[in-house]
Amino acid sequence: MFALPIRKADLFFLRLSIALLVCIALFGFENIAYAAALPSVTLAVPPSVQIGADFTFTATFDGTGTTGYGPFIDLVFPGTGADGNDGVSFTGASYLNQPLTTKQFTFPASGCVSHPYAEDTNHAPLQVCGTPGDSLVVLQLPFGSFTPSQPPLQATVQAAPSNLADLGAPLTIRARGGFQYGNDALDNPCCDPSIVSPASTNSALWPGSPLTPSLVSLTKTYIGPEDETASGPNYLREYRIDVDIAPGQTITNLDITDLLPNNEAFLSVVSSSPPGASITASPPAGAPANAPNNKVTLRFPSVTGGTGSADASVTFSFYVPLNDANAAPVITASSGDDVQSLNNARAQGTWVPLDARDPSSPGNALVDTIGPE
Repeated sequence: MFALPIRKADLFFLRLSIALLVCIALFGFENIAYAAALPSVTLAVPPSVQIGADFTFTATFDGTGTTGYGPFIDLVFPGTGADGNDGVSFTGASYLNQPLTTKQFTFPASGCVSHPYAEDTNHAPLQVCGTPGDSLVVLQLPFGSFTPSQPPLQATVQAAPSNLADLGAPLTIRARGGFQYGNDALDNPCCDPSIVSPASTNSALWPGSPLTPSLVSLTKTYIGPEDETASGPNYLREYRIDVDIAPGQTITNLDITDLLPNNEAFLSVVSSSPPGASITASPPAGAPANAPNNKVTLRFPSVTGGTGSADASVTFSFYVPLNDANAAPVITASSGDDVQSLNNARAQGTWVPLDARDPSSPGNALVDTIGPE
């Protein structure tokens, strides 16, 4: 009889092979654990965007573990918004100012679409599910692979909220990362399927970044040297208040108001734009005043937002007097220490949304930040 000698090492590999075959038989290839690349995407979406205004944000792709092949970014845009058709839409994407290859899909009534790149072990496209009417956008990154030691890849994405978007109703953009070819460069999903993270087909479970549609913003600029001034009427200074309205939106009876502190003396309104504004309140000229006599207000009958950042503007002049409205010295003679002059501005008017489904009320267009500008 011929005897086959079996060494300890041979016995070890024989047992390992039998164990591997048992795993394959019980669980299939797709359930065998691989040392895997792990992609991730971080969004930097502005927290507030004007209704109907184009904006950009970044989607940063990174990876840990091992090298992954065929990197891509999945983005889900809430196109349905609050009322079914007033959310955020995708308009473009680039990397280092070069356009990226993109694929865009609208979630159907069934809720799911086939991924254009990612496949399972059966060569079947992975499914991505979301709210019907929202959209899946896939950005193909211009690299064959991504190594954990290389710098993250930052894609620039262009988008726009609908001009019907609901004021103040958050809209969340979601993202994940993926590797089309998995852990090697071969198109062999049977043994090395695509990698996506998070792996859930439900895009509502992916990390998200909300933005809130806004209507109006206010900027105040001191026109003077180095944000400081000497006291006295020889040192005339100016403030300019600019109001920016979302493009195509109209505010009527827009009041731009400045509340001067009691250590500033109002002189006059220098200019206003657009034409047609009327002064409805002003402090006594050339003397400091306490509330409620410290208010200067100009009313604009109607202002429509354009592409610039100043749809309505008011400029007025003032100076810092020797004594404040309470007859106390503004600058203490014994110390000569400087003091602050804190000034607050606000704007308010009436806005009728372009979307007839959204409510409107007098004075609903308001910007009044806490504290001085």
